[in-house]
Amino acid sequence: MNWDYRKVALHVTLLIIIIVAGVVIRAERDNGAASGDPSPTPFSVDGGSTVVALGTSAPTKKPSKHDPTPTPSPTSTPTPIPTPTPTPVPPPLARCYQPRQDTTLTATPGANVTGTPVTGIEGSPASGTPDASPTDSTPQIVLSPAGKGSIFQNCQVIAYYGSPDVPQMGIVGEYDPDTLVQKLLAQAQAYDDVNGSRGVAPAIHLIYAVAQASQTQDGTYLQRMPDSMVNQWIGIADKYDLLLILDIQMGSSSVEKEFPHVLPFLKNPRVHLGLDPEFVVSGDQAPGIQIGSLDVSEINKAEDLLQQLVEEDHLPNKILIVHQFLPDMILNKGQMENQPNVDVVIDQDGFGGPELKSSNYEHFVKDDGAEHGGFKLFYKQDDPLVTPDEEEHLDPQPDVSIYQ
Repeated sequence: MNWDYRKVALHVTLLIIIIVAGVVIRAERDNGAASGDPSPTPFSVDGGSTVVALGTSAPTKKPSKHDPTPTPSPTSTPTPIPTPTPTPVPPPLARCYQPRQDTTLTATPGANVTGTPVTGIEGSPASGTPDASPTDSTPQIVLSPAGKGSIFQNCQVIAYYGSPDVPQMGIVGEYDPDTLVQKLLAQAQAYDDVNGSRGVAPAIHLIYAVAQASQTQDGTYLQRMPDSMVNQWIGIADKYDLLLILDIQMGSSSVEKEFPHVLPFLKNPRVHLGLDPEFVVSGDQAPGIQIGSLDVSEINKAEDLLQQLVEEDHLPNKILIVHQFLPDMILNKGQMENQPNVDVVIDQDGFGGPELKSSNYEHFVKDDGAEHGGFKLFYKQDDPLVTPDEEEHLDPQPDVSIYQ
């Protein structure tokens, strides 16, 4: 027999390799069993077997349409973090919105809170009963009611009136702003010394829209103050903690037409509004020829717009000052509507002696049932000038005093 020794050697070598491989496989399987690792197990997807290579994990079974739909793991909903409530910003002159001191100013029992003045005696007890034995020299203080959002709760407004750089129109035009404010603060202090427990709120009363003797381009006979100037005075009011009142002399315009001009400024809690019927005209008649008059519907419209502004912008009460020195300057006055967040002030305007001015004040404010009273004084035309002490004991005590 002839042997091919090369083929025999090849077969022997292959046999040895197979035997060694088998030994290695058994050794690895035994080591895996000893360590607790599961042996790879063939599985079938479609009836066949899948060989799992050594050292790898079993493949993931493909999903089948016959398999049940897996239930998703529940996810926890994060607890919402509550938004902190912002701290309200106190209004300018916040002290003026404090409740009145009942131990100093006492309401008469049965007083009408919608407009009837509140009567009290300085030093009277909180029960509402006057002192048992008041003397004739005891000063009597009569206050108009003031709501929760009103600056008149605890303060009297003392204002300087006019147009910057125009001395003929009032004291505002006679001095530079810083000097003017120092004089205003001194005048306000004179009231604070005699007005009982009330404080004072100094104010600058600007003539925002000045009536003109000739027609203006927009047909209103009005020249309006530039926005830059108004903003300058708002800055002064911020600096000294003052109020700012913007007065409209009306001309042939209307509240509806003029309100948009002042609305951006009225959004500031320091800024309030005034209307002057004296310069109202109709047709082609120029202001200043005769005394004008304003129908109460215009005042009611201004109240409505201010009330809406207070509600939308969450502002303290707005003051609305209406000037009057003749009975027919406000037409249909008995139909005036009082909005809850608008303090309407009827300002006894016009210069003259103390008796005439006091008589007009009593008629236009007390007899007509005005919500709040104002008293206008003229440094140069009034002779003699009513003193703060004399004014403070008018009935009711004026909530606004304006110096021109």
